[in-house]
Amino acid sequence: MIPAALKPYAYGAAVAAWIGSLVAVGWWQRTDGATAERDAWLTRENAALVRAAEEIDRLHAAARRAERATGEAIAAISANYQQELRHAEDQRNRDRAAVRAGTLRLRDPAAPALRACVGAAAEPAAGAGERDGRAPGELSDAAAEFLLDLALDADDTARQLAACQRVIAEDRRMGLR
Repeated sequence: MIPAALKPYAYGAAVAAWIGSLVAVGWWQRTDGATAERDAWLTRENAALVRAAEEIDRLHAAARRAERATGEAIAAISANYQQELRHAEDQRNRDRAAVRAGTLRLRDPAAPALRACVGAAAEPAAGAGERDGRAPGELSDAAAEFLLDLALDADDTARQLAACQRVIAEDRRMGLR
């Protein structure tokens, strides 16, 4: 039992302890509830941010792979085009040499028909020291070279257009990836 002189102090201490416990429990419930709610929110937000960062990394990697594949495809198209140009230039040189050597002759298929319409004119005879006269309708070397160059230029333009179309198709294919 408590002596009478200490009773008011004991009651005061008990009331103070009780008030202190009420304040502590209130503070704990308020901070624990808010902390738990904040922790749950932070956990959800962090998980969403991690998923978003992983998705961004995945998309960046896919974009880099697509760009690399497109770059390699365009480089292959360019190499193929350059090779075609070298082959075309070699063919042009061979054709010019063949025209100059006389092994390649171009003829105008309409020349005999034109001659028949105009009238039969006598072919001039080959001069002394010259080679035999040209066959009817045969083009001169200069005309043959001009026509060959014109045809090869057209082929070059067609090759260039085809290469451009392949690059555009590859570029569009990249946009669909």
